[in-house]
Amino acid sequence: MTCQRCQKREAIRHESVRAEDGSWAEVHLCEHCVEKGDVGSLTQASLVQALIESAAQLARPAGPARACPKCGITYAEFRARGRLGCPHDYEVFLAEMLPLVERIHQGGAQHVGKSPASTEDRSESDRELIELRRSLSEAVQGERYEEAARIRDRVRTIEEGAAKPPAAKPAKPEKPGPEKRGRKK
Repeated sequence: MTCQRCQKREAIRHESVRAEDGSWAEVHLCEHCVEKGDVGSLTQASLVQALIESAAQLARPAGPARACPKCGITYAEFRARGRLGCPHDYEVFLAEMLPLVERIHQGGAQHVGKSPASTEDRSESDRELIELRRSLSEAVQGERYEEAARIRDRVRTIEEGAAKPPAAKPAKPEKPGPEKRGRKK
């Protein structure tokens, strides 16, 4: 949703304001416009637009609640419980859930979080080995043997690099001790 004041940026602040006639309207502002001033300094046109939008929402007939054809959950039930009934619900309630997901992810609809806890302690070479082994298996199943040989060689190189101990310093030759020196009697 765009800012009602500047009409340029994504709105991050959503407030209900009371108009002069006593009705309530939703006002949506971006971060930049919030820093400039308060909600009261919005233009009359934007307040009228907000009133029209909220009146249009109220005027819509309630109708039967849409439900998922697979699990039967309604959007109202999801909001009350905080859990969806099945994976199909993401498609059924996409229009209602998209603003919710954008709010959760601070404006984005795509999750860009951390790696799963099970993979956090893996090194980059471990991750690469896992991916290479998966590719190797697919290449063999697809009978792409030349590609499989290249992947196999890469896996061996990485494994040998990980298995090599750090280079040891060359040992200094021992000096013979007094008992080892040839003593003349």
